[in-house]
Amino acid sequence: MKNLVLLLFIFSIIACSDDNFIRSDFERPRANQVVETAPIGKKIKKMNDRFGEHQYYYNSSGFIDSIYSRYRGQNSSGFDSFSIHKFNYNKSNKLIFIANLNAEGSIENPINKNESENHFTYNKLNQIIEERYYIKSNGSTQTIKYEYNNDGSLKSNNKYYLNGNLIVEKSNNEVYTYSHNDKTNPFYNIYTKAYKVIRSIDKNDRILIEITANGTFFAEYFITYDNDNYKINEHLKYPVVDFYNTYEYY
Repeated sequence: MKNLVLLLFIFSIIACSDDNFIRSDFERPRANQVVETAPIGKKIKKMNDRFGEHQYYYNSSGFIDSIYSRYRGQNSSGFDSFSIHKFNYNKSNKLIFIANLNAEGSIENPINKNESENHFTYNKLNQIIEERYYIKSNGSTQTIKYEYNNDGSLKSNNKYYLNGNLIVEKSNNEVYTYSHNDKTNPFYNIYTKAYKVIRSIDKNDRILIEITANGTFFAEYFITYDNDNYKINEHLKYPVVDFYNTYEYY
């Protein structure tokens, strides 16, 4: 029953999407455009973290179709809010927009619903050069523009990349340096190439964070892998706090 309600929610947020944003993207001719294929590998089915529980669903091309999350709260079920993110593509598997729904309560009895959309514009290299965030309640739009280095990585004054991984990130007076192993980050398997770049989704699993801010300290990942080298348990240990994630796969 809950899966049926989830499907109805997903169809409803697509149906309510603003045609002025999406019509030209879906109807524009796509001559000589290469169809992107999803990376080969396991797909995340369910992930649990400190915020709640996240379920992942995929389209026939192997890219993420929708994410349904329940967030932990104070009620008897352990969850008091949820979100749905529906990813929409054209015929070449280019991500055109994401429809978002956030609400309190349960998916069966939602309250205080907030809807928004992320729309993407591309250049001739199939790189995302503009993202428009549309808030439906007040009709406002926020725009982010993206530029790229010659190697295709995102141009940034505070982020540095190597071999598909974010390796250094600067924030105010803090510097984060990330180390990775050679295992595939499961999130790398589910999104399009252009989307992974703007969201800084690493190709490999992080194993260590060096944090420099009035001194240096470390946060270390302790990871358990299955027989296919995909992580199933992840423990991120900071000096004063610990975070735990679990993963299930299709």
